[in-house]
Amino acid sequence: RRYHVGSGVPQDDSQSVAWLNKAADLGHTEAQYAMAVRYFNGTGVPQDYLHARYWCMKAAENGVDEARLLMARFYLEALGVERDEAEGVAWVAEAAVQKGKTARQAQAMLGSLFQRGVGVERDLKMAYVWYSVAAANGDGGAPISRDLVAKGLSADELDEAQALAGQYFERFNTKS
Repeated sequence: RRYHVGSGVPQDDSQSVAWLNKAADLGHTEAQYAMAVRYFNGTGVPQDYLHARYWCMKAAENGVDEARLLMARFYLEALGVERDEAEGVAWVAEAAVQKGKTARQAQAMLGSLFQRGVGVERDLKMAYVWYSVAAANGDGGAPISRDLVAKGLSADELDEAQALAGQYFERFNTKS
């Protein structure tokens, strides 16, 4: 980190990457995710989705919530792998049920996937549920999306979706 920001030493991307890589090899989860992001974006290293996915998988397996969402992007956007929307949705769902800081983003993303029928059967009730959970957990854009989805539901469907959203929020409340 010191070489990355130049804290007490000259800023040096190659030294930063070398030390980060050593830490990642030793199992430091934040370093694993940082290496994934560097390879994903091509920051200090050539952009390389294969290496990015390798480090991202390590970080995700070690519980880094942000890595789960990045894993989803590889599959949903066919970045270095064949597009596999079901696999992408599985990674988003795994991130959505965690208590971490990216859960509400993943919950909103699940709402969007259900709304559009990407990797799952299109289901406006489930879209409403996940947008509601994300909104209750503090995602700023989720209430707008939830309200748009609600317009496509019948009164009975909306009642069912609201009841289910309450149950889901009890299980996936990131604020407790």
